Amino acid sequence: MALGFKPWQIVAVTFTNKAANEMRDRISGLIGKERAREATIGTFHAICARILRRDGITIGLTRSFSIYDRADQLAVIKGALRVLDLDEKRFSPGGMLAWIGQRKDELADPATASRQAGNFYDETAARVYETYQRQLGEDDAVDFDDLLMRTVFLFEQHPDVLAKYQNRWQQILVDEYQDTNRAQYLLCRHLAAKHHNLAVVGDDDQSIYSWRGADLRNILDFEADYPDAKVVKLEQNYRSTQTILDAAHAVVSRNAGRKDKKLWTDRGSGTQIVLFDAYNEYEEAEFVARQVERLTGGQAPGLPSAGAEHVRPGRPGAGDQRAGARDRIQDRRGASSLGRPPGCTHVGGGRARRRESQPGGSRPHLAGFVRRCGARPRDAGGI
Repeated sequence: MALGFKPWQIVAVTFTNKAANEMRDRISGLIGKERAREATIGTFHAICARILRRDGITIGLTRSFSIYDRADQLAVIKGALRVLDLDEKRFSPGGMLAWIGQRKDELADPATASRQAGNFYDETAARVYETYQRQLGEDDAVDFDDLLMRTVFLFEQHPDVLAKYQNRWQQILVDEYQDTNRAQYLLCRHLAAKHHNLAVVGDDDQSIYSWRGADLRNILDFEADYPDAKVVKLEQNYRSTQTILDAAHAVVSRNAGRKDKKLWTDRGSGTQIVLFDAYNEYEEAEFVARQVERLTGGQAPGLPSAGAEHVRPGRPGAGDQRAGARDRIQDRRGASSLGRPPGCTHVGGGRARRRESQPGGSRPHLAGFVRRCGARPRDAGGI
């Protein structure tokens, strides 16, 4: 805005509602709430849904189209399997839905997916995809992946619609750029093509969502895509001690194809790292449980003292497979080690959820085990 741009010329995009709200609050603190309301701030899915409601009529959508959640999607998939006389046990609805979602992340419509099919399963899945999309069209509905894919198709098939948004959004800000997939990458590229005012924030070392379509090349090749880009390294860390940062750097610096960076902090060196060689996953869970008890004031007999290396000699792999206690312990093993006092609810499963279960949904969590004393079962969704 110091360069003369108006708030309504700014679009700021991220992945979750929580992050979007935080972004909105920070922008409000800088320019005031009234002016911040004029800026477009939201998730990829929410902003694409807004675009499609305004201009989707040009690609066959009405302004009142429905957005199907996973339960709706599975119902349509099961219907497609029945229409095609396919056995759900052989072609699971969940597997079909994941296959279709991956193709949509790659911007492959049913015809493209059919051409690309290289085996019987893919050929069958492409038929299910075609039937699934046909039913969505009859229902005047889209799924979450459609919100991205069909907005890209809208921009590519209707340059006048793209030009309207290019003229409106002349400053484009994108958070967590390392997590963008092909569709999100093209959305940013199309919108920035006219004014080249694209600012992204991301860290290639934190790219962990390739399993859901995130393409690390988007951030690694940013300077190649935008030769005039200015790179600002944010290397100061405010959360960890230098010992942790140095250990993390010793590991991640060995990755091939990464941006050179080394984090530092003014929080001091902190305590030394403790290495524990667990014989199996149950011993690992026991160690984590005892550490939790010790750190929260409970009893923890037999734990290694801070700064000491604790290795059990004579066990398989001792000295060769030392590892810090993993950040994810399966719920049953963690629960058995910690015990479950009366009145406590156990929530877990270790399953990663998609970043958006609805337009602008929640950031995923890798749940290990969570114990909430006095929590009601229905509270589990809020964790």
